[in-house]
Amino acid sequence: MFLHLMVLNIKARMQYGRSFIYDMFTQIMVYVFEILIVWILLSRFELPGGWGFNEVLFLFGLGYFARAVECAFVWDPMLKMSDYVKEGTLDKFLTAPVNTFVYLIGTDFSVWPLAHVFFSLIVTIFAGGSIGVTWTAANIFWVSLAAIGGAFIYTAFIILGGALAFWIIKSQVLIWMFVDTISLINYPVSIYPKAIQYILSYVIPIALANYFPTVFILNKGNINSLSMTLIFLVGFLLFCISYRFWWFGLKRYQSAGN
Repeated sequence: MFLHLMVLNIKARMQYGRSFIYDMFTQIMVYVFEILIVWILLSRFELPGGWGFNEVLFLFGLGYFARAVECAFVWDPMLKMSDYVKEGTLDKFLTAPVNTFVYLIGTDFSVWPLAHVFFSLIVTIFAGGSIGVTWTAANIFWVSLAAIGGAFIYTAFIILGGALAFWIIKSQVLIWMFVDTISLINYPVSIYPKAIQYILSYVIPIALANYFPTVFILNKGNINSLSMTLIFLVGFLLFCISYRFWWFGLKRYQSAGN
């Protein structure tokens, strides 16, 4: 059912072909300008640990891949949760004889992040080639596993933010705060104070999405294939917890008719 809803969303967007293309182009240009900012900064300042522009670009690409996957599936529905709860329009999802969560994210599946997914992959591959990364089958597997785990981590925190709408009407503020935090991992976590490193690695572990896989692929630290597996498992566990928390919040929902 979810795939059917996703395909319907894509077909609906494609009805407006030019608008779809312009939207994709706009999203890619946002990437280009962010990369340009990184290049300008690194052309003037040298990062500790010998991180060059192409290495940071590799880090950037991996991080945005995880974020793009999250945006495609849960960004719109979780951002709208506050309005759904406040206006009682969540009822239309509850009355369908299907899984409410799947119906919700399938109906609000976003097409525009697909541009982010493809562009981030291109950036990662290009940056990897520029710094001499050898794309063996093993490297591709471990980095892909960690990237999927990173996408799970991002998705989990967005779902948690959306679920809080059952208690906090303006939960969008918390989601945007999380998005602002994500910008920190556009650069190596190692350049930040120890307290921030700890938060980004263990409390809000978004550094698992790109920093640790990059350290692994560049052999910059004591990170191995077991670490990549742990990143995936942590991401999947956080996703399962956030999913159950969303259902726990749904039990508190009272429609506008009540």
